[in-house]
Amino acid sequence: MHHSHSSQSSLPRQTHRVVRVVSALSLVAIALLMFHAASTLIFAVLGLAPSSPTWAFVPGLGMTLGLAGAAAIAQTFRTSNLWQRITGLVSGGASGAILGFFYVGQLMDQQARWAIAGGLLSSAVLGLLAAWSSGSEAPTRLQGVVNAAMVLMANICAYGFAFGSGAWLFAAVSTGHWAIAVPLGLLTALYLWLSRRLFGRLTQHLKRES
Repeated sequence: MHHSHSSQSSLPRQTHRVVRVVSALSLVAIALLMFHAASTLIFAVLGLAPSSPTWAFVPGLGMTLGLAGAAAIAQTFRTSNLWQRITGLVSGGASGAILGFFYVGQLMDQQARWAIAGGLLSSAVLGLLAAWSSGSEAPTRLQGVVNAAMVLMANICAYGFAFGSGAWLFAAVSTGHWAIAVPLGLLTALYLWLSRRLFGRLTQHLKRES
């Protein structure tokens, strides 16, 4: 009888360990997918000139990356459930747009209409997931993992924005376009700071879930 009770009591610990491993592996996979998508898109636009027919993609990508990071850090400004859900919706939606645009575009031979449709669908799904996982006074473990994943993706987006704006900053400085270099320098510094703040927030999430 004592041996049976001991075996039963060990089951929750084993289950908890499995959940932790699955959660960790999921976050690693999400990080790799997000990093690959963001970095590939950023490097694809760095060589574009304003005269390029695809130049409109540059500010579009920049705004989406920037919005994901800014909205995620804005969640820390207020604690109301509504604010948490709105900022989560915006941040998750922007991150989802990057993922959907890139991976659906890859699957559909980089056809623009399919990439845009994938971005919109992924934006809606991840935005709603982020809103669901944010602002709960007593979040479940699943909500905590989803929220950590959203912060992780936003962190990568913020760092990607800083990297991209930094690359354009060096280009502007090297060509003497100081009117462009100054705001780019400020944006780069801002998003490096945001990236650091988001990394700290992610670390707090992971400690709570461990």
